[in-house]
Amino acid sequence: MCTYFLEVISPVDLEKPVTSIFAVLIGDKFVLHYEVRDVVYLIELGILHPKGHLYSYDSNKWIIAESLKEVREQLSIDALNRPLMSPLVTPTFTPPPSPMTPHFSLYEVLEKKLNQPSGDENTLLLEKKIETLENSNDFLIRDQDDFERRFKGAKEKYQEQVILNKRLKEKVKALREEKQEIEIRSNSLDNTQNDRFTELKQTRHRLKDAMNENKRLASALRRMSEEKKKVNFYVSDLEEQLNGALHGTVSLKQNLKKREGDLLRLKKREAKARKLIENLGKYRQSVEVEKQGEIDRLIGESFEVNNQPMWFIKRDGEEKGPYRFSDVRQWHLDGNLAGKTLIKKSREKTFSRLEKVYEFNTRVFVKTIAEEGKKVDHYYIRRTDFRAPFYEVTHLSFEGESFRGHCTSLSIGGCFVELSKKPENIGLNSILKCQIQAEYLSHTIEVQMIVKNISEKKPYGLGCQFLDLSIEEKNAIEEFVDSYLDSRDTDKAA
Repeated sequence: MCTYFLEVISPVDLEKPVTSIFAVLIGDKFVLHYEVRDVVYLIELGILHPKGHLYSYDSNKWIIAESLKEVREQLSIDALNRPLMSPLVTPTFTPPPSPMTPHFSLYEVLEKKLNQPSGDENTLLLEKKIETLENSNDFLIRDQDDFERRFKGAKEKYQEQVILNKRLKEKVKALREEKQEIEIRSNSLDNTQNDRFTELKQTRHRLKDAMNENKRLASALRRMSEEKKKVNFYVSDLEEQLNGALHGTVSLKQNLKKREGDLLRLKKREAKARKLIENLGKYRQSVEVEKQGEIDRLIGESFEVNNQPMWFIKRDGEEKGPYRFSDVRQWHLDGNLAGKTLIKKSREKTFSRLEKVYEFNTRVFVKTIAEEGKKVDHYYIRRTDFRAPFYEVTHLSFEGESFRGHCTSLSIGGCFVELSKKPENIGLNSILKCQIQAEYLSHTIEVQMIVKNISEKKPYGLGCQFLDLSIEEKNAIEEFVDSYLDSRDTDKAA
C-alpha cells in the first residue's frame, strides 16, 4: 500500500506550491490545520476517511474531503474504496482561524524518512503514524486551551450584556414614568385654560348686565330731571299766586295758607327728589368706576398677556416646557436666553427665534393685584404699540410719482410697506402720501407719513410713521388691531 501511495504522489506533485489550508476534523470536535498534500497523506494513512470533513476558509463551510478535485486525483484506489464504519455528521461549530502556515507538514516528515536508509516499510509507516498522532495530540491540547480562553471571554461579554440590558430596562421604566407625569401636567393645563375661558365669559356677561343697568338708571335720571322741571314750574306758579293773594281778602289769606301747605308738601317732595337724584348719581358713579376698570383691563389701551404655562423652549434639539410668560421674560432680561433661542406657544406648530416674538421685544407694564389674599402680577402691553399682521395693496405718492406696495403690518403709530424693487429716490424722513383701503377696515386710510426706516435687502420696504391721522382713521385701525387681539385671545381660550 505504501509503495503504491508513493507512486501516486510523484515528486512533481510534492513540489507544488501551497494554495490553501484546511481545518481537518479529528474525532468528533478536535481539528488540526493541514495543506492539501497533507490531507492526502492523512487519508492514505487511515487517520482521515475520504468522506471525512474539512473546513474550507475560502467558502467558510464544512466540505467532504474527497469532494476536492486536487485531493481525489491524488488518492489511491484502496483509499477511495475504504468502507465507512459509521455515518459521519456535518459539524455545526466553526473551527479556530487558519494560521499562515500549518503547525507541521507530513510532506516534510515523509521527505526526511525517505532520505534515511531504507528499512521495513510497515515499520516506517507505523512510526510515522505514531509521530503524527503525538503531534496531533499536542495541537489538540493547544486548540482546546485556545477554545477555553475564547469561551471565557464570550462568557464575560455575555455578563456585560446582561448588566447593560438591566440598565436599559431601568431607563425605559424612568422614561415611561416621565411620560405619565407630562400627560398629567398637560391635562392640568387644559383644565386651567378651560376655567380661564369660563371666567372671562362670565365677566363679559356681568359687564353687559352692568351696561344695561347703567342705561336704565340714565333713563330714570332723565325722567327725574323732567319731573324736577315740572316741580320748579309749579313752585314758580304758586309764588305768583301767593303774591296776588297778599292783596286780596280774607278768603285769599285762607287760600294762601292752603297754598303754603301745598308748597310745603311740594318742597318735601323736592327734597326727596333731590336725595333720590343724589343717590342715583352715586350709584351711577360706582357703576361707571367698576365698568371703566373692567373695560380698561379687557379692551383699554393695554391688553393683558396670558401668564399660564404655555411657552416651550428648544435647545440642542431638546424641547422643554411649558413655562410662564413671566419666567421666560425674566430669563430674557437676565441674559440667560439669547435672541436666537427657539421658542413657541403650546398650540403653535413651529418654533420662532425669541427676537422675532412680539411679546418679548416690546415694553411690558406690570400691575400687582391682590387676589384671594395674595399679590399677583399681571402683565400688559399697550395696544397702540402693537402692530397687527396686515396684507393689503397700498397706493403711495412721492414728489408727483405714484406707485404701489403692500402693507404687511399696521398700528396706530404707523405701518410697514413692502416694495417690489429697491427704492432709489426715497430716503429717511421723506414725506409720502398713503392710501389704504380694505374691506375689513371701517374707514379708508388717507394720510401723510414720514419714512423712519428703509429695508435695502429683500424684501425691500419702508417703515413709516403716520403724521395726520384723523379720528375716524384712528378708530378704524384700533378696531382692526382689537379684532386681531381678540381673535388671539379666542385661540388661546380654545
